[in-house]
Amino acid sequence: MCYTFFCCDHKKVQTRESNNITLDSLQNVCRNSLFTSKGFEESYLLKKEAESHDNDLYIGFAYKYMMLTAMNTLQEDSIYIFAEKAKYHFGKTDEEDQSFNVDIALIEWEMQYKSKQTALDKATELLEKIDDNKLNELYTYELISNIYNIMGRMEEAESAFNKMMQIKCEYDIQLKGQLPYIFLRGAQMTTDLQKYEQSLAYCDSAQTYIKEYYNSDTNQALLILLNLNKANNFIGLERLDEAKAALDSLDVIIEGDKSNGYYYYIEGIWAKYYYITKNYQKALDRIEPTITYFRETSNIPNYVKSQDQKILILTGIQNFKDAYELKAKISTYSDSLAIVDAHQQLNELQTIYQTDRLRSKAEQDALKLKNTHNIIISLVITCLLLLITAIIVIRYSAILKRKNKKLFLQYKEQDKQKEGLKNIIIYNEKERSHLALFDKIELYLNESQAYLDPSISREFVAAQIGTNRQYLTEAIQAGKNMTFMEYINDFRLNYSCHLLSQKTDLSIEDIYINAGYNNKTTFYRLFKQKYDLTPKEFRKIALNYNPSSPK
Repeated sequence: MCYTFFCCDHKKVQTRESNNITLDSLQNVCRNSLFTSKGFEESYLLKKEAESHDNDLYIGFAYKYMMLTAMNTLQEDSIYIFAEKAKYHFGKTDEEDQSFNVDIALIEWEMQYKSKQTALDKATELLEKIDDNKLNELYTYELISNIYNIMGRMEEAESAFNKMMQIKCEYDIQLKGQLPYIFLRGAQMTTDLQKYEQSLAYCDSAQTYIKEYYNSDTNQALLILLNLNKANNFIGLERLDEAKAALDSLDVIIEGDKSNGYYYYIEGIWAKYYYITKNYQKALDRIEPTITYFRETSNIPNYVKSQDQKILILTGIQNFKDAYELKAKISTYSDSLAIVDAHQQLNELQTIYQTDRLRSKAEQDALKLKNTHNIIISLVITCLLLLITAIIVIRYSAILKRKNKKLFLQYKEQDKQKEGLKNIIIYNEKERSHLALFDKIELYLNESQAYLDPSISREFVAAQIGTNRQYLTEAIQAGKNMTFMEYINDFRLNYSCHLLSQKTDLSIEDIYINAGYNNKTTFYRLFKQKYDLTPKEFRKIALNYNPSSPK
């Protein structure tokens, strides 16, 4: 009998171990499928298997992987549903850290794709909920530091980073393989704060831990980050030989592979190096693809930084016109981002105000039923409301003050370039008359369709608008950056496209003649040059998208 009980217990242990092996295997598959089309499918299989064994921990893991897959595929509506289900099942186990990890992932997603201010508020709220778990507290400060960093609030980012390091040292938390990344983040922050020597010290610490925890086959990304930070610091300290050595090391690692995301960060630092060494053309050649990459990947902070670097380069080569226009474009772009943040802050203040107002009204309605002593209570409540309103006003005034200070610093920085930009103002005065004349030319051609006349000439158009051929040519160059005939052909080609797509009863020969061309070969060449299509190909595409065109 004893043997029988032993065998039963032994079989149960074997079954549990077998179940865990199966669940662990499915979990590994889920981890590897997060960025693929099979992410949901594999997570669903893990959920079904875990449910068959009534295992809340692995059910929670399944929903967590569904949440991460939804994040990677930007399925916003599903993210929070999966997150709540994951936390529900984790809450039925002793794995509180798993629920914490879900919260961290949600905040990181909010930071990357939604509102950085909301992400910061949620991270601060999460920090307040942590009960004596120093490791989770450390990770939360790391997240807060990262959010401040992305928002450009570098001093607050450094403060949160220092609190994280204080917790690590005070409680001797062993982070091991994470240490290189932590010190590299500290290096990046202190570089942005222009604390170059301190940043290099962080780089030295990171390099030590890279050698300790990573071998040569797995540390390529870390070495890239290390040399990126070193190169930035050496440039900031004007130790240019060391900066070039670090950049050369990066080129050796990357080997010109543009599919490697670090390639464009390296190009941006090369642009800084060439700007400092006054090799402006090379600096411009390096910064252009960097700007394109950051724009296409929606990396807003680095996109703005790259554009600022280009402005400095353009000023260096005395291309004040393009520098001025780019500065205006970036200022408008930055202002639009600031307006979005301001609207969000105003909405938050409005919510606070409305909540307090409704609460006050409910209290006042209840006080009407009481005796004369209620008058005193009503006065107290009124005072409290005034105090709350005053606090809101003071708080908002402080926000405005900080914003005004930031604007002042921006204008102060712009003053440094004022001398160079004076030339742009002079240039703009000269251009203004040309652009006014160009508007007259544009209006005349649109209304008269004189461009359809094959014999049209500069002299004829100049006479029609009351100017001479020289001013006419300069105005078209200023307004369109074209010669007179390029400008006329542009009108004719646009008119040809209209006929090709709308007048399908006309032959192509009729169309080019109606558009003002005498020569079919010239028409075909110019059409192909502008649209990269032949007229026949263009008409075919137009018919596919506009089948109701008149036959």
